[in-house]
Amino acid sequence: IMPVRVLDAQGMGNIWVLAEGLLHAIDPDGDPGTDDGAQVINVSLGTTNESDLIEDILEIVTCDDDDDDDAVRCELYGGSVVVGAAGNSGDTTRHYPAAEEEDGVIAVAASNEARALAEFSTRGTWVQLTAPGED
Repeated sequence: IMPVRVLDAQGMGNIWVLAEGLLHAIDPDGDPGTDDGAQVINVSLGTTNESDLIEDILEIVTCDDDDDDDAVRCELYGGSVVVGAAGNSGDTTRHYPAAEEEDGVIAVAASNEARALAEFSTRGTWVQLTAPGED
């Protein structure tokens, strides 16, 4: 487990710090030839604002990119899976980065004790899984 803090003490953040955190998670020592990166990255945060930067970073993280700068890590170890929170808006509002719909990014909504979608959980065709999120 590799905790990477991307939000401040008040729970606020920005896409630049999120991007840096994602890149750190896949290559903490800055050497793509070492196997020290996270294979699964949980992103339990989101924004309703889509970002080209985060989309580009997710392509790098999941190795769904033709960027030669990261070819060594991708060839040796493959991409990481990013599990993203669908959100808690209770409607179909897309929350990013979960809603990016990139290969290797999984959007997860909340389920209740009856294994049904929790009332508060964000939903939509872009959401792929549910996980316990209520009680």
